[in-house]
Amino acid sequence: MTQNTNGMGRTVDTPLEPPTDRLDNIHSLMPYYAQVDNISLVVDTKAFAVVSIACKEHSLQKCLNAFLDQSVFELIPELSDYKKELSSIHSNDYCHLILETPICTLVINANAVHCPELNTPLALLHLTVPEPKTDCSFIYLLSRALESAHHGITIADARLPDCPIIYCNQAFSRLTGYSIPEILGKNCRFLQGSDTDQRGTQLLRIAISEAKECKTVLRNYKKNGEMFWNELTISPVFDGHGNITHFVGIQYDITDQMLVEGALKESEKRYRTLFETNVDGIAYYDLSGKCLDANETYCSMLGYSWEEVIDMNSDDITPPYWQKFDQRIRESQLDNILHCQEYEKELIKKNHTIFPVNIRQCLHLNQHGRPIAFWLLVRDISRQKETMEKLEHSRQLLDETGKLAKVGGWEMLDDQTIFFTHEAVKILGTGSEQTDLEEFRQLFIHEQSLLFRKSVEIAYEAGEPLDITLQMVRNDPKQYLRIQGHIKVNEEGKKALVGAIQDITETKVTQDKLLEHESHLKYLAHHDALTGLPNRLLYNDRAAHAIARAEREGHKVAVLLLDLDRFKVINDSLGHDIGDRFLKSIASRASMAIRDSDTFARLGGDEFVVLLEGIDDTQDVINVAQKLQSAISQPIQLESHNLHSSASIGIAMYPDDGERIDELLRCADAAMYRVKAQGKNSFQFYTKEINNRAVELLVLENDMHKAIKDQDFILYYQPQISLKDLSIVGVESLIRWHHPKKGMIPPADFIPLAEESGMIIEIGEWVLMESCRQAKEWLDKGYHFGRIAVNLSAKQFHRSNITQQVKAALESHQLPPEHLELEITESIAIENIDVTIETLKELKSLGIHLSIDDFGTGYSSLSYLKRFSIDKLKIDKSFVDDILIDDGGAAIATSTIALAHQMGLKVIAEGVETSDQCAFLQSHQCDEAQGYHISRPLNSSDTQTFFDQYNKQH
Repeated sequence: MTQNTNGMGRTVDTPLEPPTDRLDNIHSLMPYYAQVDNISLVVDTKAFAVVSIACKEHSLQKCLNAFLDQSVFELIPELSDYKKELSSIHSNDYCHLILETPICTLVINANAVHCPELNTPLALLHLTVPEPKTDCSFIYLLSRALESAHHGITIADARLPDCPIIYCNQAFSRLTGYSIPEILGKNCRFLQGSDTDQRGTQLLRIAISEAKECKTVLRNYKKNGEMFWNELTISPVFDGHGNITHFVGIQYDITDQMLVEGALKESEKRYRTLFETNVDGIAYYDLSGKCLDANETYCSMLGYSWEEVIDMNSDDITPPYWQKFDQRIRESQLDNILHCQEYEKELIKKNHTIFPVNIRQCLHLNQHGRPIAFWLLVRDISRQKETMEKLEHSRQLLDETGKLAKVGGWEMLDDQTIFFTHEAVKILGTGSEQTDLEEFRQLFIHEQSLLFRKSVEIAYEAGEPLDITLQMVRNDPKQYLRIQGHIKVNEEGKKALVGAIQDITETKVTQDKLLEHESHLKYLAHHDALTGLPNRLLYNDRAAHAIARAEREGHKVAVLLLDLDRFKVINDSLGHDIGDRFLKSIASRASMAIRDSDTFARLGGDEFVVLLEGIDDTQDVINVAQKLQSAISQPIQLESHNLHSSASIGIAMYPDDGERIDELLRCADAAMYRVKAQGKNSFQFYTKEINNRAVELLVLENDMHKAIKDQDFILYYQPQISLKDLSIVGVESLIRWHHPKKGMIPPADFIPLAEESGMIIEIGEWVLMESCRQAKEWLDKGYHFGRIAVNLSAKQFHRSNITQQVKAALESHQLPPEHLELEITESIAIENIDVTIETLKELKSLGIHLSIDDFGTGYSSLSYLKRFSIDKLKIDKSFVDDILIDDGGAAIATSTIALAHQMGLKVIAEGVETSDQCAFLQSHQCDEAQGYHISRPLNSSDTQTFFDQYNKQH
């Protein structure tokens, strides 16, 4: 009877006895080699196994028929009766046939694959001849069992090169994603791809080479590239002579199991890391109090090693007076199944030191919910306890200090309850030591009470300190409080706002008056006294900001320098009063011709400047220039005079014509003079043609480098006298440049260039050295001139070695320091307040005198001025010029004198040119003066002559 997966088979009516000798003949075929009709046969059935058929241009069917005809049927003719069944196998790539005959049962599996080594198709024929005759139903059952198995099963031929797979079940095909024809004929390692460097691979090679059983885990890859973990067991198969013929492989996909195990290991690793690196001590105790495990922090806290802590009882590290407390805690927790309890106690270190700890003790329950151990989270709170004790001491000290200083304390909890100290209650006048935030706010005027609440919210949310001045509701008299506070967090993490309350009414009133006075002085210093327009200082400040904004935003800035035509005629013919009123009218009209965002400033005399911001189109500048000319050209009626004027306007553009304020003004000035030269009453943009002056300045700068080397600079000296007794009190060193070709060049022409180029530092050092040398020479000759004053530039003053430089100059010429005075301008002093204060202190420590030059022209605050280590203020010449003709100039001068005297400083006025100015200054107690009224600057020889003549006269 035959059984065929393709439906073939027939029944033999008369069973035959199995011809044993014929079976032996079949066995004798193995190994067998034959060349039949261009078909290569390699046969080996001693182990009932494989026939390999190599064929060229032949189908699987032909290979099979050729083998049967040329081998099996010749040796066992009785099997030829079944040739029809065997020959009717379909010519496909795979077939499975079980043929039962009276002689034997044949199990045939045939597969068509490609053999790269032979470069030919390869048919693998599995011919199984049971010995002795076996029940076919069992064989069929065995075959179907292999195909039905859930795990992958492979059989590899150990006798062929590279142990190719000759059989695999459907489960293996599903596991790998490859079809059975794609698998057969390959070594199992094709599933590893390029991932061959695995420990399991090494174990497999050893097992195969030693013909042993092996079980290992490999990373394999499916046909789609997906990796899976494969638990592989291989077992060798031996023939009757003990020779290995095959390997049977059982494959298990354990990917899910490996993922679970990996996650579990990672979880255990994280737990252990957390356990070992925790900043708090962690310990694990059984119910009897025996330590089973502990982390490094816990061991270090106690001073023991881990080996010493393990098996130690909790009583061993607990003071006797805490042991009963410990026992009650454990019993209470066990009786009530309290999962966690937190408490404080004390522990004993190895060195017998007792220290406080905070313990969070949690029960460890088993799967039935029964306690089996305790977890302890232990924190050393020694520092916390010390801090609390210090805080309590500080509170007591603060109360005592507050009583003496009349400063009260307050604390607001997170529920907005506020507590006051006795002194705070006294300051507030409420009579209560406790209130809440809303009730406390009602003590202050409405707007400030809202501000106070907002400040409190910010302090709580952002942790920013609170410092606010509030006016109380009662207004007769006004009362001001300064309330300060900062956030404090207690041990439980709760916030509290703690601070001080101080009555600053007297200070606030004084400060307001001082600020009002300072504001008035600042206004006078930065606005033109006649027109109320911004003056040069304020213009420079606004121009600097305008240029910075233009640079950020990519716009342009226009500078229009405006000079009134024929104003000198009006002023000279009709008098200064009419001239001043005319200027005020012009200022008012011109101001209305520009935008509120632009600046219209008076630089002096009949010269004005307009600053236009946000310029994108030159036509906008032209429009403004035309509006200004139109406004100025309108007649102005003053008394009986119908006055007319016009304006010459020069225009410079940022950044086209320059990037600095002074550079833009120079360009606008050059353009304006071009308008003047061409007939006035027009406007002109700066162009490259108007550059002659700039070229001249460049040549001058180059000459200045040579002048330093050739020592073309000389010093002139302007005497200073006391307005009290008219004695000589000093001289001011003034540098001059004696150009070999151009003659004497005034400082105004080269000092700005020196500042800009940095040469002012080298020039300044020379002036300081030469001044000290000259002063020492005069002293040695017996002249009593007081002090020699030397001006310091900004760059020279802010150099880190200015103190050493001055000291070196004094020591080099052995000049007593009391005969040297250094002058710095107000703008230099406020450039960096903290550095200025420190530098002035260092210079003052040398014993020299210090003065602020050009006082009133900068932005200095009186609060900073009193911190400067100075001896004298110098009133700027611009204010001295106006003291007799302008109330603003006189006010600044007299205010400066009064302020300086209140601060213990002397005052010197520069630029005194008339006896009337001198008399005015004397009448207002100005201490000293210098100027052309006393003497013009003189060279050293003429200065000595002046000393001689002046001393004889006075």
